[in-house]
Amino acid sequence: MNDKNAVMMEKSELMKLVDITPYANNPRKNDRAIEPVMNSIREFGFNQPIVVDKDHVIIVGHTRYLAALELGLEEVPVYVAAHLSEEQARAYRLADNKTNELSEWDAGLLELELDAVEDLDMSDYGFEDDDVELDIPKDSKDDSESLETQEYMKFAGHNVPMSDYEVELLEKKLNEYTDEAGTAYGFVRHILEE
Repeated sequence: MNDKNAVMMEKSELMKLVDITPYANNPRKNDRAIEPVMNSIREFGFNQPIVVDKDHVIIVGHTRYLAALELGLEEVPVYVAAHLSEEQARAYRLADNKTNELSEWDAGLLELELDAVEDLDMSDYGFEDDDVELDIPKDSKDDSESLETQEYMKFAGHNVPMSDYEVELLEKKLNEYTDEAGTAYGFVRHILEE
């Protein structure tokens, strides 16, 4: 990284929406994300600034801008990245969207986090009931090897996520059962009858 570009954002400033210009050639289609972002702003506040160039053209944050318009906000937090050249702003705009696209969910941890949210309807923010299942490989032969940080148990055509604690507990119970029975046969029935 070039040291002159290693600028840390010190603070955002409030800027009127009428003074912000959307980037005309923005290649991202934001329509589906506007309502969930509006819901997020309503519930949690406007916590992530829009990033604009020195001419106040949006680099990052088109969806937040559109959501703010829909909500009737007059001003929003903005960070002016005046240190970026026109080419850097264009590249950053693309890189920000692409790097978000490359991220993946850890299905097991996502399920735990969604289950822990009891008082909010996460569908308001774009989550669907089958989001957890979508990220688990359906044709994986050995899910524990294909997903580095999550153990899965193949059961009835499903990949069932297991926490480290659950894996340890299951291994301990299996070892106890095989020590006593001399075989793993019947282990599942034993667990179900407990």
